Amino acid sequence: MKKYIFLFLSLCLLSCKGGVGDKKLPTSFGNYNNVLVVIDDKLWIGETGDSIRHHLAAYIEDVDPVEAQFTIKQFSPKLFNTSYKKYRNIIVLSDNHNNSSFSHEVNKFASPQNYFVLTAKNKGDLMALYCDNSDSINKSVHQTEIAHYIDELRKEPLHNKEILSRPFDIELDLPKSYRLIERDNNFIWFKKDIASGSSSILVYSVSIESIRRDKQYLLTDIIRVKDSVNGKYIQSSEDGSYLYTSEEYSPNYEEVYLNGMSGVVFRGTWDMVNSFMTGPYLTFVFKDEELDKYVFVEGLVYNPSMNKRVMLTEIESIIKTIVFK
Repeated sequence: MKKYIFLFLSLCLLSCKGGVGDKKLPTSFGNYNNVLVVIDDKLWIGETGDSIRHHLAAYIEDVDPVEAQFTIKQFSPKLFNTSYKKYRNIIVLSDNHNNSSFSHEVNKFASPQNYFVLTAKNKGDLMALYCDNSDSINKSVHQTEIAHYIDELRKEPLHNKEILSRPFDIELDLPKSYRLIERDNNFIWFKKDIASGSSSILVYSVSIESIRRDKQYLLTDIIRVKDSVNGKYIQSSEDGSYLYTSEEYSPNYEEVYLNGMSGVVFRGTWDMVNSFMTGPYLTFVFKDEELDKYVFVEGLVYNPSMNKRVMLTEIESIIKTIVFK
């Protein structure tokens, strides 16, 4: 009898322990690219607030009209109650501590969530601490927003993944709101129309010899290939129009490693010859040495005189679902 009682109690203890450990976090909330900053009002309206806004609300490059990378909502600590702790991106700052410290917790009160805490003994040290960590904060928030957007777009009706298998040997989670505009041997174009403009996803490939191996030629060769392909397939209603990469601003690029494949990502502005159309672009380029080709996955946004931040978030999220077969 004692043996059965012991076994029963053991099972109860294990069950209780599992229940606590498996407690599910509530779903976080907040508009895309929004950040909740918890800081004393006196600090917010002074130099400390200016420094935070300078880094967190910096303008997105190559976007007109200008838009901040993130929208900031500021709350005084005394108003930061339980409900707001479920916000998706939270930064807490305080200048009344003995030592400077920075911490970043993931999914502290909700999921998905970034929860940053920065403390210092005075406002000068707090400003310095924030500046030192601003890049990593921005990067973490951006990555979370992209991951959250991907989760949401996967709830939409999607194109059959096989649509890009040949000849590109890739898969994308592409919503059916993007309709097929044109398809050729090594080129495919999907477009989503909205009332004020459109977003496009392009996928195309070129032989590996099209881009020289020397890195000093990488930017020049990629822009040349982009302009050749874009100019061939994308025109406006005006005669003699075609799309090309704007020379007004030099594109910025960085190396990326995405789902097992290394590549580069370019951000800049596209223009249209003999037309007033223009907008930002985002181009990922991957070198597939097994198949001796470069694969371009590109997003174009056209939304004149209107906000483009959410549209750019959407096309980046779609591209980052890429799977190489």
